[in-house]
Amino acid sequence: MKKRFLIFVMMCLAFAGLNAQAGAAEVDILINKLLEKKVITQDEATQLISDMQQEGARENDAIKTVVAEAAKEEAKNNKQVLPKWVENMTLAGDLRVRYQTQDVDGDDKDARNRLRLRLRPTLETKINDKWKLGFGLATGGDDPISTNQTLENEFQTPDIRLDYAYAQYAPNKTFKIMAGKLKNPLYTTKDLMWDSDARPDGLAAAFNFKASEKIGFSVTPAYFVLDENKNSKDDPAMIVFQPGMTWKINDKISLKLAGAYYDFQNVKGSDMSDHSQGTNSIIEIDNTPEDEEDDDYSIEWMYELDSTALDAQLDFKPGTFIKYVSLFGEYVKSDADTNNTGWLAGITFGDEKVSEFGNWQVTYNYRNLEKDAWVDWLPDSDFYDGETGVEGNEFEVTFGLSKNVTFGIDYYSSKHNIDDPSDDNLSLIQADLVIKF
Repeated sequence: MKKRFLIFVMMCLAFAGLNAQAGAAEVDILINKLLEKKVITQDEATQLISDMQQEGARENDAIKTVVAEAAKEEAKNNKQVLPKWVENMTLAGDLRVRYQTQDVDGDDKDARNRLRLRLRPTLETKINDKWKLGFGLATGGDDPISTNQTLENEFQTPDIRLDYAYAQYAPNKTFKIMAGKLKNPLYTTKDLMWDSDARPDGLAAAFNFKASEKIGFSVTPAYFVLDENKNSKDDPAMIVFQPGMTWKINDKISLKLAGAYYDFQNVKGSDMSDHSQGTNSIIEIDNTPEDEEDDDYSIEWMYELDSTALDAQLDFKPGTFIKYVSLFGEYVKSDADTNNTGWLAGITFGDEKVSEFGNWQVTYNYRNLEKDAWVDWLPDSDFYDGETGVEGNEFEVTFGLSKNVTFGIDYYSSKHNIDDPSDDNLSLIQADLVIKF
């Protein structure tokens, strides 16, 4: 046994002293020499070979372990550590290709056909546990209620501009405050008052808390800048206070309510015509000096248009072929002396969301928005070009072509609700292919 052990040690030392590129052939030569000299027997040679193979396997495993650990350490030392806010980035957006045709009856507006494009890439990131920022770009010009880009002028390159940019601080799950150019923080069931593309400027906060498992409350105060006058500190602005409530009546029925008060500052007496549709009541002031012939007129808004609004939505989940039904409505009343109310009522049924192949949804609403019920630069730009003093119907059908790809048809039939024979019916049809990413 001692001899075998001595020989085995000698073999290990010899094997270790071999060149790194030496292989099993050199070991076999050494064993054969020992056999020729009759230092070892054939049985001992066989046993030595087996022992050497086992020792080699153990050495290989040890080498592999050392190499793997070294590789990990090297990778760790060389790794470029990214900031958390980069790792937390979310890129998203959508592309919409639209064919739009409009026809008029007894109106001074033009009948036209258009191919239109909308692209909205967005980026949001969580800076840390409490701070977040986001921004988005969008096609279109400086129209505050439209990001559509009409394709025209011999393949001209469309514009893309800042759509929104905000910072958000949320110390807990109940409260958050946002500043910048914001995605609309106010709850609305439809677009009687707020076009979905509108991005208010200023500050907003949100308080959300639960009274029970089924009832929750929210409060959203906001201060929005409407204009900035370089010659005055009395800038037009909008102060909003919107409390709301959600009530999960049972597993299949839920209700959501929100009331809002809009306190407009310095709108009355100001010229708000930059993006006005020209339908709110105004006062024309003749500024022409007595000794001049050229007319010089300025305009001022006749009313402040402080408004009270109510949004309501009642949802059902029947669990049949029609998986979702929603009844919704909006109401608004301003401080104008006449023509000061607006309302909308509608229904949606089908799937709750259209995000997969075969999902579908149908929506209908009727609206009546009087001339001075609301400011004329914020309502849905597709309903009679966003004017006030209008009424009519809207039908929408949306179908899921695949995951995150939809096709929809939107039909508007609208007219002025004021006694003006020059303005009558406007019919608008939109066919939309929408891809979300």
